[in-house]
Amino acid sequence: MKVLPTFRPDKAMAVEDPASFKTYLSKLGAAAGIEIHSYQSLLDALKSRHDYFHAAGGRLSDHGLNYFVYNDFTEAALEQAFQQLFAGRQLDAAAAAMFKSATLHFICQWNHAKGWVQQFHVGPSATTTAAS
Repeated sequence: MKVLPTFRPDKAMAVEDPASFKTYLSKLGAAAGIEIHSYQSLLDALKSRHDYFHAAGGRLSDHGLNYFVYNDFTEAALEQAFQQLFAGRQLDAAAAAMFKSATLHFICQWNHAKGWVQQFHVGPSATTTAAS
């Protein structure tokens, strides 16, 4: 059996806690060398890390999702949702679903363009642990 590293961008879609999300943005921005202040700069930082992972030989993307969702989105709506999160305000369910849907959409496009394998864990939340 071969164990391979995977690109795990789950925190980029973990928008339920704006304070934790903003902490993640700071760490992502530092790793990517990009100041994240807009939805586009978030995508730029994620793409930078995706490219870095690819250059290091990574070819797998792993996503933990509670459920699959697709919501239409516009640049303006994504930016509005981002700014709301950035200001520490909670998104309503529709805006959160749109944000997650769009972010996953872009990441999947990058995965496809590079010929990566995508793996989805659907159902278990990030905090679920196995019983001892």
